[in-house]
Amino acid sequence: MNNFRECFEDDLDNAFFDLDDFADEHTIDGKKCVAVFTTTEIVNGKMSYGLMKATLNPKETAINKVQPLLFVRKSDLRAKVTPNSMITLDGVKYFVQQVTTTQGVCRLVLEIHAV
Repeated sequence: MNNFRECFEDDLDNAFFDLDDFADEHTIDGKKCVAVFTTTEIVNGKMSYGLMKATLNPKETAINKVQPLLFVRKSDLRAKVTPNSMITLDGVKYFVQQVTTTQGVCRLVLEIHAV
């Protein structure tokens, strides 16, 4: 009989990081890996989809802030990803706003400004 940790790791591999279910192949800093990438983030209990107005200049209407989420195994990332660092995901550079690691899975809140 498997213990909880083994069952949890099996669920990660067979469901969450399964290419047929949630995950896709991505290239992160030149390394191919399986990850879940989405432009949906939960902010204060409400869903926020993709483009959000930047608050840097209230009169500016051409700049939008995109905050996608990336879920990836910690072992698939470079040595250490920290807030305010940059990663390249599928050829696009993103700022890392927040990093949370739970049970070997990293949740990265990324940010890119689009014009």
